[in-house]
Amino acid sequence: MTDADATLLRTFIADENEAFADRRQGKFWPANHHHIGPLATKASGLLDPNEQIDFYFHFMRVAGGAPWVGDKEMPLLLEAYRRMLPFLDLGGVIPMSRRPKLLFVFGFDDTGALPSGETISAKALKARLKLIAQVGNYTTMPAQRDKKAKFVPFADEAVRILEVFQHLGYRHDRRYGEDLYDVTNLSFWGMVLSACSTGRPAPSLLPI
Repeated sequence: MTDADATLLRTFIADENEAFADRRQGKFWPANHHHIGPLATKASGLLDPNEQIDFYFHFMRVAGGAPWVGDKEMPLLLEAYRRMLPFLDLGGVIPMSRRPKLLFVFGFDDTGALPSGETISAKALKARLKLIAQVGNYTTMPAQRDKKAKFVPFADEAVRILEVFQHLGYRHDRRYGEDLYDVTNLSFWGMVLSACSTGRPAPSLLPI
């Protein structure tokens, strides 16, 4: 890690701070995401705590999910997530992570916590990020189904996935009204596939 890495992250933060205030897409991330991404797990050695919170806030927005961090950084990541909660349903051109993924990873949102609890350890964070990475590997639902064996290792998360669905009223996005909800979210359906991949009786995925 070098001063150049720290400068890169601070430039990203400054650009996104300005862009987010105007509710628009930042200009630095698109051309530099391949440099910024590998540094997301190393921010603690490059930035002070307040800068880390800013970085995690913007990184989760534009990258679409949380980075893995160590136990010492977990409070900062959680603070960044709490800062995101009032904005999760923003539409338009501004990038923003989706509720189901973040709720599964962190275990709470602005309306409460899951029965299985909030994520407070780096070990739990890492395990849950593995599932999120898996469900994000596909571009179509048929491709997901063709690789259903790859979802079997995550079958133990069926209960937590069901909790996510129940918490959200089985809707993966609050940006669409009740009369128009024709958007397919592959991560949401990947989580469904994970919950149904166990050889044991799975918890009902039907609304109750």
